[in-house]
Amino acid sequence: STLLKVRQMLEGVVNNGGTAANLKNKHYMVAGKTGTAQIANDQYGYEYESKISHQASFVGFFPAEQPIYSCIVVVNAPSKYVYTGNLVAGPIFKEVADKVFANSLKMHKELDERPYMASSAIPYSLSGSRDELYNVFTSLSVPFTNFPEKSEWIKTSTKDSVVVTEAMEVIPGLVPDVVGMGLKDAVYVLENSGLNIQFVGKGVVKKQSLPPGKRIVRGQTIKIELT
Repeated sequence: STLLKVRQMLEGVVNNGGTAANLKNKHYMVAGKTGTAQIANDQYGYEYESKISHQASFVGFFPAEQPIYSCIVVVNAPSKYVYTGNLVAGPIFKEVADKVFANSLKMHKELDERPYMASSAIPYSLSGSRDELYNVFTSLSVPFTNFPEKSEWIKTSTKDSVVVTEAMEVIPGLVPDVVGMGLKDAVYVLENSGLNIQFVGKGVVKKQSLPPGKRIVRGQTIKIELT
């Protein structure tokens, strides 16, 4: 019961507005304690020529609810203007902990939803380069139909047991249709068509501000929205 109370207090240092609130994050819980101390000199004591040296520290463990890793960071004589444990040692601890978390699969929950995967066993495919998609489909043995022979770009739609493809025509001087593409391919096609690009979001292009087939005006900007 005592250890539980101690752990709750150490969790509060980070997660309940304590001295290390700047280390709080939404991915995993950290528990720990900041430390800020003055350093005494054998000859001059704590102060020399009106100057005081400090030692900043943070010691903690994560994930707090089921601890796996612990770490202590100690910084000796940091800047005289920024010397507290939460601002000096805390960010170093967080950088180390974030790196460990990112590379430790056992600390991640299994995803229940996969928004970019089809409900069938066939992988969801973006529209894009014909040659790149052909290489991916054949290498991974993904069934497909109607693969265009001459088109540089193709559109795809994933069905229950097969990926259906169709040629995507890019006509010089006309706005191309990039809906269904990833950002890399969409930017390549639009820039080569002479358009300036603004984009928001990530994932798959769902909307474009200029309709496909419209004549392009020199220097025109197209806005694309990805979700």
